[in-house]
Amino acid sequence: MNIWVVRPGALGDTLLTLPLLYSIRENHPTHRVTLIGSKAYREIIPHEFGFNAVDGPDSLWMFQPEQYMEKPILKPCDIAYVILKDPNGVISRLRCAGVQEIFNASPVPYPGLNIVQSLHSQLGLAVPRRRPMLKGRNSKKPRNVAWFHPGSGGRMKLAPLNLFRQISTVLKERTGCDIVITLGEADMEIKTDEEWGLWLKQSRAEVLELRPLTEICAKMSNARFFIGNDSGMSHLAAHLGVFSVLFFISTDPVQWKPWVSPIQTLVLDYRSTDFRGKIQTSALEVANAAITHQKLYHITLYI
Repeated sequence: MNIWVVRPGALGDTLLTLPLLYSIRENHPTHRVTLIGSKAYREIIPHEFGFNAVDGPDSLWMFQPEQYMEKPILKPCDIAYVILKDPNGVISRLRCAGVQEIFNASPVPYPGLNIVQSLHSQLGLAVPRRRPMLKGRNSKKPRNVAWFHPGSGGRMKLAPLNLFRQISTVLKERTGCDIVITLGEADMEIKTDEEWGLWLKQSRAEVLELRPLTEICAKMSNARFFIGNDSGMSHLAAHLGVFSVLFFISTDPVQWKPWVSPIQTLVLDYRSTDFRGKIQTSALEVANAAITHQKLYHITLYI
């Protein structure tokens, strides 16, 4: 018996769907749950679940006009969950293929609810507890590394690069940590900021550009700190069990923060913050708070 969860999306969307996959599997323990998602994230999907790329030969037919379906599609699954803004076309094609039990939910969270809560509420499922969903750190003692991801894929979601630079300076002075910075394909414009060169010179950071997610996971999972904006990489760090400081500049943290324990993430709502003249003070406050909260989180790992 097979269940398909149709949820194409970016890295953050994919990771925010993992709690739903576990909930569906718990409700249908004899079924095989398969995510239909973006092929770039195949390698990070837990082995308990199947995976089909949304543009692969087993899935692409769901998104093609019905008149181009040259032959009947064999029934692909017994139950389907469709999480799309406009699900009607996919639902129609699934029904044509013989799938009778189909549920759908909006990928836009209800006001005041996290997207994980919203999806479970729409689908009539019990909301799961907050916890990391990926295989994370190999030991309880993290490496003394502060991992920064200053990108997010959208200008409106970016905290000032100067804030990241000064936080890294304070953390390095207070903890002696090494600095690692990652940049993805959508983050290359950051390198044109004059703060970028100054940051690299001061921090002597290791910069990882355009690296495979499997490599990022292996290296990031034992970091002591992660500092970033609301981004897919922030969700990745959180689900690897890394203590994280997250800046929400334009998005609502209630709706979009990672579905992990609050003690694991220091979420800072900066939507109405004017950083002019406050960078140095803000950086000092964030770094001090990060050190304090990380120690508390580290203690919980032993409980």
